[in-house]
Amino acid sequence: MKKIAILIAGEFFSIALRHDLKLTGRPSAAQVYKHARQLADTRTEEIWRIFYYDSHACLGRQWHPMTGEVIELAETPQARARETFLSELGQMDLIALRCGQSRPRGWHLSARYLNRLARAPLKRPTAADYELRFEQKGVDMRIGIDVATLALNRYVDRIIVVTNDTDLIPALRVARRHGVQVVIAQIGSFNPHHGLIEDADFKRVYALAA
Repeated sequence: MKKIAILIAGEFFSIALRHDLKLTGRPSAAQVYKHARQLADTRTEEIWRIFYYDSHACLGRQWHPMTGEVIELAETPQARARETFLSELGQMDLIALRCGQSRPRGWHLSARYLNRLARAPLKRPTAADYELRFEQKGVDMRIGIDVATLALNRYVDRIIVVTNDTDLIPALRVARRHGVQVVIAQIGSFNPHHGLIEDADFKRVYALAA
């Protein structure tokens, strides 16, 4: 049996699950855990640990661009849901959470409003048509460090990586040079970047089913 570590870029994984499983919202901790474990081939592989990379909810406050309302970010339903999700996932067997931070990326018109524009006459957006977007900081760095650490210490024989970030290619090369096999996972219809495949030993396609 090959001892394996599974490294999952959480935001990418969640988007793929939501798209291919046709979910109306973010997948639950139970759904993420179920599909994360299915990344292993139980006939030939033993899971050593599942590393899940995400970010904590953003703190601080923002002002709505139309109403001027002060929004305490930690008190929003989205922030509370994210922290609940991370807390639940972190309690599950073999899970190691690696969390960075979220930072505001500015207010934008929502996709729902923009989709309406394509089907109906132009209407002035309301306050509800704006959404605050965020970006993750420190997540990709943590994946790269863990790939290198796993390889240099030979904790596992194989790593399965769920990401589409080509910045990880140098870390994947380190793993292969030190005798650890690298598997790039294709999650449902989300094709990994060709550069990642070139610097992996295998590509595996995982068909998603509810």
